[in-house]
Amino acid sequence: MKEKKLEISIAIFIVLVVLIVIFAVTPLLGAIKGNSEEMIAQKNKFSNFENKLIKLEEFKLVKEELSSDFAKVDSLFINGDVPVAFIRFLESSAQEYSSDIEIISGGVQKSREDKWESVVFQLTTSGSFTNLSRFLKKLENSPYLINLQSLNISKSAEDSARASLSIKVFAK
Repeated sequence: MKEKKLEISIAIFIVLVVLIVIFAVTPLLGAIKGNSEEMIAQKNKFSNFENKLIKLEEFKLVKEELSSDFAKVDSLFINGDVPVAFIRFLESSAQEYSSDIEIISGGVQKSREDKWESVVFQLTTSGSFTNLSRFLKKLENSPYLINLQSLNISKSAEDSARASLSIKVFAK
């Protein structure tokens, strides 16, 4: 009988151990595994965030270094809706070279070939050939992005010439 009780006690102990392992240890191990996977995922997210933060700081430094260049590039474009500064530039340049100028402005447009919007200007100017040449040179060296589309120069008097040109000026 004592042996039977001992065997029953051992069997109950083994069953209890198996039940404890099944219902207590296995879920704990599963939770530990899940928590460790979540911790690894969080560590990766943190590492990615840290890398992005480093790149952002590097970008801020580069942006500060290039801010003057960005301002210069921005000044190459005219205000397409109200191109007053560009028209003043044309008028003052023509006046500087004693040339009369007539300016006709088209609206803002964007073609498939161009990456930026633009405004087409039809210019008619007259004066001495030398002054017209100087005006065209100043236009060529202007601080704006200009694409000369057409140019016609004709002699109107002995030392007088007339130029008709179409230019595309890129806008913001």
